[in-house]
Amino acid sequence: MKVTFAVLLCYWLSLAFSEDCSGSPVVNVYGNCMTSSGLNGDSSSGGGSSSNINVGHKCSKVSAKLDAMSSQLSSIESKLDNSNRGGLTFTDWEVVFRANAGNGGQNLLELWEGITSLNDGIPEAKKVDGSFEETYKSSLVEQWGYLDIKKVKFAFYNDGEEEMTLIFNGVGSNKMNWFDKDRLLQSPYPDMLTSTFNLFEIGTIGTCPNCRMWYISNFHGGCGADKGWVVVSSNICPWETRSGDVPRFLYSSIRGVNVWDSDSPSSASVMAISINTGV
Repeated sequence: MKVTFAVLLCYWLSLAFSEDCSGSPVVNVYGNCMTSSGLNGDSSSGGGSSSNINVGHKCSKVSAKLDAMSSQLSSIESKLDNSNRGGLTFTDWEVVFRANAGNGGQNLLELWEGITSLNDGIPEAKKVDGSFEETYKSSLVEQWGYLDIKKVKFAFYNDGEEEMTLIFNGVGSNKMNWFDKDRLLQSPYPDMLTSTFNLFEIGTIGTCPNCRMWYISNFHGGCGADKGWVVVSSNICPWETRSGDVPRFLYSSIRGVNVWDSDSPSSASVMAISINTGV
């Protein structure tokens, strides 16, 4: 079967490239193709006749073109494989969503949940130092399931420095369920490993844009008693409105759960979500 396939392939290629491999009976053509390309190691096959040399020369050209086609097919296969994986590998963190505090009433949750990107393709929009004023959402967010994401980072920044960082297991996740207590890998708050949560989700409490998003809460007991760790907040309670204009990026100022009203939460100027497809 191997010989038959090679003969048919050689003959098909001769037609495709306008080469003539039919100077001898088919079996001899195969022999000469094999000889001329050095595949059978027998340079004496065919008796060295001018006919065999001519056929061998033409079939060697076919063989060269076959090699070129093989290389092209390998390249195409590689590209297709990359395409199936999203075509991208991030061994470092790739920012896919970023917003500045106090930039108005834009509904960040609506932007994240929707299919529209914003300022995609602008490198400056990824910067976490607050220098790019408009919100950024990469088109990669809508390719989430094709990117083989290993980890997701949710972080708050001041002057480009990470102030609060949560790392989540992104394997098998989608753009909405990665922010989950069962996926949490790294936290600056040790008590998150043993505490209970009344909310740990992207959103929402309230009606956006007056809502809480990316919210990790321990207890709701009225504005003076609410406790938690992290929130993208708006205008529900006084402890939120004291921290400037919306949106506000607030996080516990102690190494544990924070009573928002009395423990004076820290605030950040930038929030960003980043992905990693490396190990």
